[in-house]
Amino acid sequence: MSNIDNAIWNDLDKENVETFINGVQFIKPKDDITLPLACPCCDKLVSSIEEVESIKETDVCDNCYLVHYYSNKDKWDNEGWRPYNKN
Repeated sequence: MSNIDNAIWNDLDKENVETFINGVQFIKPKDDITLPLACPCCDKLVSSIEEVESIKETDVCDNCYLVHYYSNKDKWDNEGWRPYNKN
C-alpha cells in the first residue's frame, strides 16, 4: 500500500501541489498540514472537532493537555516539552 506522506509533491500552480500514486492524482494546498489520526501522547483516536482543534493548538488531545500541561506548565510553555518527547 502506498503512503501519501512519502510521496514526492510537485508544484501544480502558485497555491497547490500534486502527486500521483498508482495512477491517481492527489492535489493539496501548499501550506496544508496533515494532523495525526491519534493523539501523539496517549495514542487515542481523535474523535471530535474539539480534539482536532486541541491537537492543532497544543500537539495533544484535550485529556492529555489537562493531565500533563498543568504539572509541567513551565517546561511546556518555555521549552516546548511534551510527554511523548523524552529528549
